[in-house]
Amino acid sequence: MPRSKREKDVSLTKVKKKTRAAKETLVDEVRHSVDAYDNIFVFTIDNMRSKRFISVRQHFKSNSRFFFGKNNVMMVALGRQLTDEYAANLHKISQQLKGQCGLMFTNLSMDEIIKYVLSFNYSLSSICLHF
Repeated sequence: MPRSKREKDVSLTKVKKKTRAAKETLVDEVRHSVDAYDNIFVFTIDNMRSKRFISVRQHFKSNSRFFFGKNNVMMVALGRQLTDEYAANLHKISQQLKGQCGLMFTNLSMDEIIKYVLSFNYSLSSICLHF
């Protein structure tokens, strides 16, 4: 049988890498969110693209901001140590960024967020509050 013209192997070398400018943009956006929002939550979830998590993102769309990026880039934005942190106590949050995790910036209270997330039976590995 003849091979289909649609069956083409795509080489992974065609995937573009993140440039320095894209990483600097992420750092700037995280720092802007630190100034704009009251609370920061560090969370992990098994499947970031699940329908449940999409509904969570839609629910908090108007008053929150989610970041999923390289942990090292987000650590640079927050500050890895006490001497280079962007704001007070952010180095403690950057120490929690391990594995597949994300940042949620919001003006809602911690009780409201935990109550909503527990209604979906998600497990929160760590919650850090920015004050």
